[in-house]
Amino acid sequence: MKNRLIILAVVLLAITTTAQAQAPENEEEAKKMMDSIMNKMPPSMRKMMEQAMQDEEKRKSEKKQAKKNQLTKNKAAQKQNENEFYWRNKIASDLQGKFENWSYGQVEIRTSYQDLDNKKNEIKIGSVSANGQVRINLPKINTLTVKPMSAAQHGSERLVGNPYLELDYSNKNTSYFSTRHNMNVYSGEENIGFIDIGNSIKPVVNLNSPCCLHKAGNGYTAYWVHTGQINSISGVNITKDRAGNEGEIVCDLNFKPGWNLIMERVDGTKEKSSESWKNQYYTATTTLPADAKYYFHLNQ
Repeated sequence: MKNRLIILAVVLLAITTTAQAQAPENEEEAKKMMDSIMNKMPPSMRKMMEQAMQDEEKRKSEKKQAKKNQLTKNKAAQKQNENEFYWRNKIASDLQGKFENWSYGQVEIRTSYQDLDNKKNEIKIGSVSANGQVRINLPKINTLTVKPMSAAQHGSERLVGNPYLELDYSNKNTSYFSTRHNMNVYSGEENIGFIDIGNSIKPVVNLNSPCCLHKAGNGYTAYWVHTGQINSISGVNITKDRAGNEGEIVCDLNFKPGWNLIMERVDGTKEKSSESWKNQYYTATTTLPADAKYYFHLNQ
């Protein structure tokens, strides 16, 4: 019984000594101390002591592995929750614009704008066939009926007319309207959802959701706009948040008369806030990029 108590005391000393040995020099000193204790023990006691120390090392190793396994499980659960958040009630087309397993029948894609008399004008800009194929057919617009770019009907777009961005407009008097947040899907006269455009689910959701506007996720979202005349919007804005992170918002839009596609792209992450994108770029084109997909959001 006495021998066991001595061994228990030595084991406790070993554990305490090991826990305190953080720096390399402390670790070496602790090892010397343990070697000295072990050398003074009878062989039978030394054997029991070695076994006790091996058991303790095994316990520590198992504890470390269990912590690592739990961390892996937590990351997997976090990723699953993230996927569920981004894909809830959403499906993506392939690069040819077709939704697999489309189950909503033949539907229309509509947008709208306010005319000079503040009357809402709804127009059809495309369709989704019964087998899920998206077809965009942008109609001609009587630009004389559309409000000018300087009008305050584009607040939801967060670009044109944004008072927090210093931008140069070549012609604010040209007619202009945007389909951002306004590509609605109708089955008959029932609005069953809406469509966004982009190359990845994260930027598509983040850049179009008030809750997530600054969340990181490299890629772009895109939306059609209509302008009456050739014009441009340009400017470089340096951003700085409370944490001291700096980034850029670069606008380089050159519009042709008629329909144009604005691409809003984000990349990088802020050094002191890895959850936020660092840079944002606005460019314009008249054709859909090769890597673009359609994302259908079902109303619930």
